[in-house]
Amino acid sequence: MLAIALFGCSFAAQAEGYFHLTKKNGGAKGFDKIDQRTDAEGNTEMSCKGPGETTAEFVSPPDSPDKTDYNKIIRYVDKAIAGGKRSGKGVVEGREVHWKGSDASNYELTVAARQDKK
Repeated sequence: MLAIALFGCSFAAQAEGYFHLTKKNGGAKGFDKIDQRTDAEGNTEMSCKGPGETTAEFVSPPDSPDKTDYNKIIRYVDKAIAGGKRSGKGVVEGREVHWKGSDASNYELTVAARQDKK
C-alpha cells in the first residue's frame, strides 16, 4: 500500500522541462543543420545552424502532458520578430516564453519549464 502512495506522489511532482531554441545564420528557406536533445528531466535544446532547406520545427516534439504545441510557439516568435519585435516575452500555448534576436533566422527562444499542478 505504501508503494502505491509513493508512486502516486511521484506523478504529482512531475515537471515539464524547459525548451531552449537557438537559430544562427539560417537562409531564406531554412537551416542546414538541426540538432535536438532532451535530457532525463525533460529539458529540450534545439540548435539550428547555417543556410539550408530544413524548417526549424519538430518532427517529433518533446513529450508534453498538456499537449503544448512547440512548433506553434516557434512560428509565433518567427512572426513577432519578422514584424519588428526583436525581443519580447509573453504567454503562448499557456507557456511563458522569452526571445531575443536580430531576425527570424538569428534568435534565441526559451520556453519556461512548467510544474504539474495536480
